[in-house]
Amino acid sequence: MLAVPATATATTHRGDPSGAGGSVATVSLADQRISTLLPLRLVNPYLGGSVSVLVTEVDGTVVYAHGASTPRLPASNMKIITAADALTALGPGHRFVTRVVRGAAAGSVVLVGGGDPLLSSAALRTLAARTATAARSAGWGGLQVSLDDTLFPAPTLGPGWPGGYVPDVVRRVRALQRDESYAADAAVDAVSYFTAQLRALGVPATYVGRAPARRGAAELARWTSATLAAQVAYMLQVSDNNVAETLYRQVAVARGVPATWAGARAAATALLASWGVPTAGLNLVDGSGVSRSDRVTNEALVGVLRRALDRAHPELGTLYYGPGLPTSGVSGTLRGGDGRFTTWPSVCAAGRIRAKTGTLHDVIALSGVTRGTDGLLKVFSVLVNSRPEQYPPLATRRAVDGLAATVTGCW
Repeated sequence: MLAVPATATATTHRGDPSGAGGSVATVSLADQRISTLLPLRLVNPYLGGSVSVLVTEVDGTVVYAHGASTPRLPASNMKIITAADALTALGPGHRFVTRVVRGAAAGSVVLVGGGDPLLSSAALRTLAARTATAARSAGWGGLQVSLDDTLFPAPTLGPGWPGGYVPDVVRRVRALQRDESYAADAAVDAVSYFTAQLRALGVPATYVGRAPARRGAAELARWTSATLAAQVAYMLQVSDNNVAETLYRQVAVARGVPATWAGARAAATALLASWGVPTAGLNLVDGSGVSRSDRVTNEALVGVLRRALDRAHPELGTLYYGPGLPTSGVSGTLRGGDGRFTTWPSVCAAGRIRAKTGTLHDVIALSGVTRGTDGLLKVFSVLVNSRPEQYPPLATRRAVDGLAATVTGCW
């Protein structure tokens, strides 16, 4: 009965499971198949009893929902919200600037952190070379180097961050760092490296501490980052917690609120509300999903992904139409080398799903987009909390992959 032409349709009553009332709508048999099989496949020991699912059409029509408005730990599915917020608040073409400016006295310079999530050692070497050239032109025999990382406030542990996660899983958020440094003070690590590079270039240089740059100070050198779109794509593909937390703060800066945990949370929540995404019960306390206090619903995640599919919002194109979301069995955290979409029954969906993963010791999440057998895009979100930890995480991931394959219609 399920092997029907993809274009076949049936008349049913949406909004009324009994079919006895409600508005009459034409539903593809692809959607009927999804809504019939998903509840059966949710009964799986690898998933446990705390799982929620939402599948919709691009226009928001619900194909299947189970606990979709229940706030749950999102793990790294939080990065979907962070990515969309950053692309909206800053624009995909935005670039972050790290500068070196004159200090108050001759021979003094200030390295000013611009909150570039992917500032590299190579970038700091380039800045040092440009600064050395400027110092020689000014006739300075040596340099005293100060640090200004005041774009963000002094760092604290994220609300709900387990202490053991810092710095190996996620580091304290600072406006200057290099190569995603896990040093106790990433900003001092970066400015120390910059100072050492000046000395390597023959310029006597000493780091003298933190000092805010003067307003209007003359710029001696600058480094301009890759585009925000490229940084978001990297963050989503590898699920980088540090990039996510830096972008979370940058949204607050762009929205004109303090770049604190509270300010970033308010900025993110306000953006979702402005899009009409349901925010009841949400608790967006960090940008990466590391926090044990984060709470997100399937409805919110699907709402953001639906917006990303809307060509009226090209600023979000990186998420689905660009290289942002990993591809099932192919790239990023969904690559086959990690066991995703490589075994029955989900292998049939390899290459057919774009989605963001999420993993904590007791959480497995997957939210994304695929095309059903009716040829239409389906937006889905699966959040598993209180994962049965007597089974390996991969067993739960593969069970979730099977649910995604059900949405494609290949299983």
